[in-house]
Amino acid sequence: MNTKAILILGVLAVLFVSVAGCTSPSSTSTTNNAQAYAKAFATDIGENSTVIQTTIVANGSDGAQLTLILAHNGTTNTCAFNIQQFSSVASATAFYNSQSFGYAQVSNGKGTLYPSVYSSVMGHNATINKAAATFSSSTNISYVFQQDEFVTWGTVSL
Repeated sequence: MNTKAILILGVLAVLFVSVAGCTSPSSTSTTNNAQAYAKAFATDIGENSTVIQTTIVANGSDGAQLTLILAHNGTTNTCAFNIQQFSSVASATAFYNSQSFGYAQVSNGKGTLYPSVYSSVMGHNATINKAAATFSSSTNISYVFQQDEFVTWGTVSL
């Protein structure tokens, strides 16, 4: 290497070290709405169900993992869900469509699914409420639902 190249590398190294030493991590905090959505979901699980155990883990700034153990009509069920808040309803719908391909559309008979979950997090009712499920085995149901920009998917073990 010639002297000029070594000098340029030395200057770049000094600049890099001095800039790296002057930067600080961002102190802005973001709210993980998916985590808040998981907490609201865990408290609005439906009639004839009792929550035995709940675990909620943030998965990045826009996702959460929810595990529930429920007592429902005399049986114990384990639910494992992923919850993702997408940047737009269109992105959420595209993901929902890819996850629900081949599933049967389902409804809770009320016309909307868990309306208080979405409104408690976002402050208004969701305009899109879709759900689909399939039996992945005789004891597991794979499930996905969408409320506007939120998509929840996972399994329920019976």
